[in-house]
Amino acid sequence: MTEHTKLKSYYGVELAKLLADKICKTYPIFQKQLFIDIVDKKITNLELKGRVEVIADTLHELLPRDYREAVNIMMRILGPPNQNETGMFRGLLDHANSISCRKVWY
Repeated sequence: MTEHTKLKSYYGVELAKLLADKICKTYPIFQKQLFIDIVDKKITNLELKGRVEVIADTLHELLPRDYREAVNIMMRILGPPNQNETGMFRGLLDHANSISCRKVWY
């Protein structure tokens, strides 16, 4: 029988470390260790949705208050577009600034 990894397992301290490393390369004053520590402390008993929320809320807390600046930081950590993408998300990043359903950033 094949073992399965729960999706929630990908949203843990290893993801926090990965995100923190990438963010620090483009935003050096990011409080890397604080981000990792908060995520590590809060996600222990949470399922997927709760873990995603903790990561998002902690990023919101530690990134600049200015929405455009925070979005620019997050956009700079993305890898190159997948030129072979054919699915429903093709071109989504082209419209990132026009997405109206976003968390209020203040």
